[in-house]
Amino acid sequence: MTVANRSVGDCDRLAASDQDRARPPEVSGVLWDRLDADAAIAVCTKAVEENPGSRAISTIWDAPYQKLGTRPGLDEADRTRALRSARLSYDDATKRGYVSALNDLAVLYENGDGVEANGAQAIELLKKAAQQGDPLAMYNLRSITGTAATT
Repeated sequence: MTVANRSVGDCDRLAASDQDRARPPEVSGVLWDRLDADAAIAVCTKAVEENPGSRAISTIWDAPYQKLGTRPGLDEADRTRALRSARLSYDDATKRGYVSALNDLAVLYENGDGVEANGAQAIELLKKAAQQGDPLAMYNLRSITGTAATT
């Protein structure tokens, strides 16, 4: 299946967030609870290696690293490595205008996952995403601050 001049492949099916409004309509998205981080990382790593620089692939598969990094029982070195990969991926995606990644990065800062907890940074990122119409960021911003974003 082709979407915006690219194939919808295993990486899309295993890693695209159901909350991502920018994902192609042909990609149903994966609920967080059903995300298989190991499988998604394996197929998405392969997809990126086969299609270096593909914006579509590199922006949809940041969450598996976050999911892996929050897995119960994971040793600290692997946890740190996974969450660092998530943060770097989210940072990169936000620089390229990927609004959903702002929310995801904010969650890392709010929870202190792989970064020093920083509520102010989390709120700033959520405000940016909410002002760009991201509904999950709007919800998270209201949950954290008790107020909605203003434009």
